[in-house]
Amino acid sequence: MSSTPFTRDDVKNAIKNGTDDKDQYVAVTRDGKVVLVEIRKLQDNWEDYSTRFPEGFDSGNDCIGVNASKDDKHVDSVHDALEKGWKKFMKTGRHSIAW
Repeated sequence: MSSTPFTRDDVKNAIKNGTDDKDQYVAVTRDGKVVLVEIRKLQDNWEDYSTRFPEGFDSGNDCIGVNASKDDKHVDSVHDALEKGWKKFMKTGRHSIAW
């Protein structure tokens, strides 16, 4: 059983259903939902999120979208980092950048 409220498939689906036309982060809300958030929005409202992937994905870099979701190494990297960030958030109650 996973120790996080989200699964690898949740991360994969967030990446798959996103568009690569804006700069964004893959983040987790405070209640455990994986979302894509425009970089500026997250920076202005960081307290709404428990954790985020450390790297922001620039528009046009092919890290978001259907093709990106087929890259297992990429999806695993994002999932594993978010899982670490979530665990840190659960311990501290503070937003963390998922390393």
